[in-house]
Amino acid sequence: MNDRDDKMITVGRLAGPHGIKGHLKFVFYGEDPNLIDQFGPLVNKKGQTFNLKRDRFHKDAWLVRLDSIPDRTAAEAVPKQDLYIERSKLPALEDDEIYYEDLIDLPVFDQDNNLVGDVVGIHDFGAGTLLEVKLAETKKTFMVPYTDDFIEETSSDKIIIKDYKDFLPAPKRDK
Repeated sequence: MNDRDDKMITVGRLAGPHGIKGHLKFVFYGEDPNLIDQFGPLVNKKGQTFNLKRDRFHKDAWLVRLDSIPDRTAAEAVPKQDLYIERSKLPALEDDEIYYEDLIDLPVFDQDNNLVGDVVGIHDFGAGTLLEVKLAETKKTFMVPYTDDFIEETSSDKIIIKDYKDFLPAPKRDK
């Protein structure tokens, strides 16, 4: 097993209570929701374990239950938080798939093979995935949508972006 196999992968986020019966909203980051029940215990950053039982999909999240959560009052005490699993417990990826965590620290190049910077974060505020890129020259960051419109290629060792200059931070103006 290598270091990459030991890496914890974010699989979703507990996003607060729902209803009066003790359900929690769980925003799942994967493609196959059946895996929510099959992962086994998920862990938070503190090492606490969570055995989720998937109930139903509601709006943009799965409603899940925890044995220790009998009602809304108990659900309200559970903080919003990311949940993780060891990479080695996840299904094998297809050749054209990648975990978002694997994008962190990848160098980003433009279409002319000029270094733009490095990926320092992956964000999704509800309208789609964004890559946060730290510029090589200034160390400032900008965000670019992680879509085919702006990403030409993603591989295990680099990302090539296009049409990104509108997302660059504006230069400071002299007063």
